[in-house]
Amino acid sequence: MKKNSFIFFKNLHHSLSELALHIPIWTKRDTLLIGGIYSVIVLYYLLQSFSIYYGYAYASGDLGAFVQILWYAGQWHIPLSSLSYPYDLTTPWLSFHFSPLIFIFAPLFRLAHFHIEILLVIHVLVVSLVVIPVYAVCRRFGYSRPGSCVWLVILLCNPFAHYNLTYSLQENTIAMPLFAFAYWTVVTGRKRWFLLTMLLLLLTKEHMGAAVAGFGLLWGWYHREWGFGWLTALIGIGFFIAVFTAIMPWFGASIHPMLLGKEAEGFSRYRWIYEPYPQILQVFWALITHPVNLGYLGALLGFFLVFPPIAAGIFLLPAGADFLANYLSELSIPKKPYVYHSANIIVCLVVASAAFLATWCWRKTALYIQGAICVVILISFLLYTGRYIQQNAPLFFRHDMEWAYQSEARQKASAYLNTLPQEMRVGVQGNVGYFLAKRSNIFPSTSVSPEQVMEMDVFVYRLSPYTVTRASHPVLVPLEQVHMLLNNLDYGVVLWEDPWIIIQKGKQDIVDKETIRKRVRQIFMHDVMLGIREDPRVLVDRQTTESPSAVIPTPSPSQ
Repeated sequence: MKKNSFIFFKNLHHSLSELALHIPIWTKRDTLLIGGIYSVIVLYYLLQSFSIYYGYAYASGDLGAFVQILWYAGQWHIPLSSLSYPYDLTTPWLSFHFSPLIFIFAPLFRLAHFHIEILLVIHVLVVSLVVIPVYAVCRRFGYSRPGSCVWLVILLCNPFAHYNLTYSLQENTIAMPLFAFAYWTVVTGRKRWFLLTMLLLLLTKEHMGAAVAGFGLLWGWYHREWGFGWLTALIGIGFFIAVFTAIMPWFGASIHPMLLGKEAEGFSRYRWIYEPYPQILQVFWALITHPVNLGYLGALLGFFLVFPPIAAGIFLLPAGADFLANYLSELSIPKKPYVYHSANIIVCLVVASAAFLATWCWRKTALYIQGAICVVILISFLLYTGRYIQQNAPLFFRHDMEWAYQSEARQKASAYLNTLPQEMRVGVQGNVGYFLAKRSNIFPSTSVSPEQVMEMDVFVYRLSPYTVTRASHPVLVPLEQVHMLLNNLDYGVVLWEDPWIIIQKGKQDIVDKETIRKRVRQIFMHDVMLGIREDPRVLVDRQTTESPSAVIPTPSPSQ
């Protein structure tokens, strides 16, 4: 069996080497074609990103957190984030995610006077670059221009990759095109560019040392330079160990709770790294056999009909970093198709499938398999993202945006916050916090503990019917929390610019609270009628005497 496997990979290498000798010359037509594809992709995803942005469909813990850390870095301060777990300003960002490369965008953010829109533009321009090296790699494997474009369709329409393109600025904004460029350096033998790409990958995220090890082994196999390949792999593994055992703990003076999982049981991504040896096998087995994890593995491979990428498994070695980080995470979010965590894996699966089918001895069969993969991807794209695209259509297709009017009200709310000292603790609604993230003590009011909520000085809400996030999940206004604050005599309404409201401790009301209560009840019953919020009678049945103010009264027909 081992001998047959060795012969298979040897034949695969020989076939790819033969193809490399007969690759079509890159012409002006290729440049114009890929330039046109890149331009269309950038235009489309810019429209999508701005629609999501002005539609309040990003999350404070994602875009908001990166706005905050880049705002800190743009002012030459140590980057901190109170909008991400554990929601305080005592933990530096680099102890949570070792991603120093993201801060290359801080000077541009500062030059743009910290306008958040520039981050959306940067994200789309950078992440869309992935199509160029993937197209070049497919051409290197001997595919025609239409055949190479089919692989781009398979890449861009895969739900795991598609959502990374519509996601806000984050580490995979850089990592996804770097993965594709690394494959190009391997198949073209550009060693200097390869080394530069590996260095950048190491600075992209904490677990990328494992990806560098995978690329090193791939280089050794592809070019028969095993010494260089093993040396690169050892450097990658060594850096991986150093990041988790020394570098990140040094930045935070201790291991971050989300990495360790001791202070946040079930909320850890890397707990298995820090487990003592006797328990580590138990943790591994429990995670490997979990139904959610098995479904995640099936979804990744199912989109590619399972066999083609596995047959060229040597090309999947770089995917091991993201795959292990996601698969062995106690969180279910990294395994979902509507987040960015698996985008790099899709790049690896596309290149592996393209490499295998390029060497398939029955060319017509290979063409049918490629077509079948494309059909599966397009069907899944329509099923998984059709509703999302409809809900987050480009600006000029949205009849319910009213974004100019909302922008005016939002600017008034933002202007009021700018008059407050940075020391004041501000609690914000989850899907509006990224607009207000350019300050220190700002927290997601629905994510912190009840004790932390009562320590807030100011609360900011946008009282409107539910918003559908980019993950097609409704974001509900925390009406119970708003109702509680309206009934608390220690807090007063200091700004009411429909639909924005700011409530501040120790202030007098500037508007009649009954007007706002009526608006709260209307939104509550609107959400109940849509079935996305429980009937108020259920809330009354569940209510205890400890918090009677949390119940929103059922409105009469006249209300």
